[in-house]
Amino acid sequence: MSAVRLGVAAALLLMANGCTTLRSELGAPLPPHARQLPERARLGEVLTALGPPTQMSALGHDLVLLYEYVDVRENQIGLSLNFNWLGMPQFNWLKLFKLTLGRARVDRQVAQLIFDEHGVLRSQRFDARADDLGGGWGLQFLIAAVSVVDTDEFEAQPYQHKWGAQLLEGRLPVMLNAQYSLRTGRSGVEQLGTGSGAGQHTLEQHSGRHGSE
Repeated sequence: MSAVRLGVAAALLLMANGCTTLRSELGAPLPPHARQLPERARLGEVLTALGPPTQMSALGHDLVLLYEYVDVRENQIGLSLNFNWLGMPQFNWLKLFKLTLGRARVDRQVAQLIFDEHGVLRSQRFDARADDLGGGWGLQFLIAAVSVVDTDEFEAQPYQHKWGAQLLEGRLPVMLNAQYSLRTGRSGVEQLGTGSGAGQHTLEQHSGRHGSE
């Protein structure tokens, strides 16, 4: 088995024609003091310390702010064949293309803060973690560097950019449940990457697997 693995590794090494890292960031890394804010901090003090939030929403008589930093990285390796070595120089034009193998991960920091009707902090939660987004492959032009892993759920436009368009929503399940939506700034907030198969999104009967579209 070890000989087979060595052979495969040697073949991949001979076929490799380059490595690429694609990176996409949303927001800015949260400062260290975001992990534990002073008890009963005022809303104005928090906004001064942390800046504008990624999302905000009414929550009954309360106000919830969501600060989120997302760093998506995809590592790729490109593979191509040397047809001169294989004795088939007539296929050298295929060297203009490469087989790209990629794998992605996301590092995120999230702070959720809830203020009462007087603007006093009454609840806070901080979370930092890394998740594996899986892998993918694709056939690409030699000089191209395009993502081969589905990371759209972490790169969608902020919900605030779609508030106007939501007034023209044509899908009946989504329209009927708009008052409960976590995207309108009235019923709460949600992190990027939240799927459509759980929670409030199940009422909207999405056909896709992601909550963001």
